Amino acid sequence: MAQSIEDGSVRRDEIILATKGGFVPFDRVMPTDPGKWVHQNLIAPGLAHPNDFCANYQHCIAPGYLEQMIAWSLRNLQVDTIDIYYLHNPETQRISLSREPFARGC
Repeated sequence: MAQSIEDGSVRRDEIILATKGGFVPFDRVMPTDPGKWVHQNLIAPGLAHPNDFCANYQHCIAPGYLEQMIAWSLRNLQVDTIDIYYLHNPETQRISLSREPFARGC
């Protein structure tokens, strides 16, 4: 994307850039211990609380977590803005969490 904009083959105002968050990317490869990875990379830095995760630490929609996912997407896409940000399967949280923690995460 960034290369196409930089070389002039596409203008940024000619495209709508969308990405999504919710599922934990695990640096693209599922770690042997997902809970440990989540704790080291997301909980310890204060991006989310352990109770914010479900599906064996594979899904989260806590605000701090989503802010970090947006930052990572901006970095990975090498752009300054994203036009559309989708929540990937928010019902995963609702199925796994009681009403109060789910509402707090939204």
